[in-house]
Amino acid sequence: MPTEIFTDDVIIDGSADETQLVVQGHSTQNQPLQAWQDASGNPLAQVSGDGRIQSGDMSLSTPDALIEAHRDDTSTLPERGMHSLGRIASAITNAIAWAVFELELVGSGAISSLHSAVRARLTHSSTGDSSSAEVRAGDFETVNQSGSSSTPLGVAVGVQGTVDNQANAYLTRASAVVGQVQNASGADIETAVAFEVAPPVNDGTIDTLVGVDVPDIEQGTDNYAIRTGKGIIYLGDVLELPQQTADPADKANVVQVYTKDDKLFAKAPAPDNTVYDLTQGVGGSGGAGGGSAYGIRSVDIAEAVTIGATEQAIFADLVRIVDGNGALQIEDGGGLHLIV
Repeated sequence: MPTEIFTDDVIIDGSADETQLVVQGHSTQNQPLQAWQDASGNPLAQVSGDGRIQSGDMSLSTPDALIEAHRDDTSTLPERGMHSLGRIASAITNAIAWAVFELELVGSGAISSLHSAVRARLTHSSTGDSSSAEVRAGDFETVNQSGSSSTPLGVAVGVQGTVDNQANAYLTRASAVVGQVQNASGADIETAVAFEVAPPVNDGTIDTLVGVDVPDIEQGTDNYAIRTGKGIIYLGDVLELPQQTADPADKANVVQVYTKDDKLFAKAPAPDNTVYDLTQGVGGSGGAGGGSAYGIRSVDIAEAVTIGATEQAIFADLVRIVDGNGALQIEDGGGLHLIV
């Protein structure tokens, strides 16, 4: 059958509620079902033989996708792959999600490997000077332009990460947000930070400014507001500890530091459970299983010419005899040290 060419515009004016244009491929269709070209016959967009929508520089080789939009490095096409703008002016009560990507893994087959509903990757391979550049695989921004002191916007969130383990489901580990830095062999990074809080920009008023805010974490069996592995914990300012109303519960393998009754205490690991008063150097009352203890005991040298039976009885803890220039210190095990 010869190709029919229309040299003028074609209008399909439907007379009934039915599909107005059908393009049916051949039983061995490999070429595009439809193709849009410029005046020179260069491809602009097409529908592939298996129904994929393709636009841009279609000569680029990428894994097949239902929608493909490509731009080669020498192309004159726009430097933006996808852009969708939505405006809604009516009253809103229902949740709106402007861009939705959903992936459901169903069936009964075994599943392994890594799976992502949304994946973004930015690759920098330029050989030019990029010392003034910043590259981001993802950039999320929430902008508020309205509200008043009496009726402010309720909450604004830049990024929300949630893992929802629903009824009767079982999960080994749930992490709402994970940050990882990878550095290959022979590569160099001056400073690597998995999670960073950028300095706030404030030209107005912020009543309370918090870098990292963790609510009460007490819904689990073992609860940790922050838990780290090995590595130094460095604080650039004062550490504030709220007053506790009681000594913490006994716990093995850790020393617990806390404040109570305007004093600072340290509780020894179970089964010792001795509570040490770190504020005045005077022993505090022990917790369950523990008795009174001397954290550090200091006496004036004029009053401590001899060490009597009472002091000998507390050698297991610590005795320190101090004058104005140095200290004679007897520690656990009867060790004798001169501190100058």
